Amino acid sequence: MTRYLDNPAGRLLALVEQARGKKQDASASQQWAEIFHVDHLGSDFFRSVANFSKMVADVRTQMQEVEPDEYEFYLEYFSQVETMTGNFGRCLVVQMSEFLVPLEPQSGEHSLKLCSAILHRKKSEGELSESERDSLLEKVLDLIDEVERVDDLKGEAREWILLRLREIRRVLEARNQFGVADLSAAHDLLVGGVKNKQARVAALAKSMIAKNFIGLIVALDLAVNLGANSLQITQGDDAPKSTSVVIQIQRDIEQINIESSSVVPQLPAGRENGTERPSK
Repeated sequence: MTRYLDNPAGRLLALVEQARGKKQDASASQQWAEIFHVDHLGSDFFRSVANFSKMVADVRTQMQEVEPDEYEFYLEYFSQVETMTGNFGRCLVVQMSEFLVPLEPQSGEHSLKLCSAILHRKKSEGELSESERDSLLEKVLDLIDEVERVDDLKGEAREWILLRLREIRRVLEARNQFGVADLSAAHDLLVGGVKNKQARVAALAKSMIAKNFIGLIVALDLAVNLGANSLQITQGDDAPKSTSVVIQIQRDIEQINIESSSVVPQLPAGRENGTERPSK
C-alpha cells in the first residue's frame, strides 16, 4: 500500500512500521529514541512522544471532519492505536514487542492505513520533496552556524532566534514525524515573533545575518505555500508568493538600515566646517 506522509495517519503508520522492524526484545524507550532520532530520555524524546500523541488525536478529529457520517466505521479499531500510545507511560519497563501488543496488524494497523488513504484524498497537508527539504535544511543549518559565530547579535534576540531555528531544523530532519503543517507552524512562530517585537527587528537589521535571515524566511514561506497548495499549482494557478508578514519584516529591516546610513554626524557646538568659531 502506498505510504502517505501528508497527513498524521500516514506519519503514524510510517513510525509503527519502523517500530515493527526494531529489536523486539529490547527496551521500548531505547528503540523509540532511535526511531525519533533523539537522545534517550532527553527533552526531545518527551517532545517526540507528545507529538506522537498529538498525531493520534489529530487523526480522530480529522476523520470526524472528513467522514462525518462514516467515521465510526473507519475508526472501529483505531482505539488500538490509542491504547498502544498509552504504553509510552511505561516504555521504560517494557520491551518493544510488549509495547506493540495492543496494535494488531489486521485491525488497528489496517485502520491507520485506511485513515491515511482517506486523509490523503480529502485533507492532505501537501508535501515537500526530499530535495526541497534538504535544501531548506541546509539553509537553516548554515544560518544557525552563522548566528552562533557572529559578534553583532547578542542577548535575547540571539537566543530566541537560535531556539526557533533549531525547532525548524527538527521539523525538517524528522520527515516521518512532521509534515508541512508543522513546518508552517514553526515558521509562523519565527516570523510572528520577529514582527511583534521591534527590538528583534532592530537587532537583526544591525547584524551581518540580516540578508541570510531574510533569504531563509522567504524560502520557507514559499516552500510551505508550495507544499500546501501543490494541487492547485499543478492545475495551473499562479505560483505562491511571499506572505505579507514576511514582506513587512523585510521592509522593516531595510528601512532601519536606510535610516541608519542616512544619519549625518553632528559637529560639536562652536565648530563649523572644521574651524572654530571666534569667541566673542
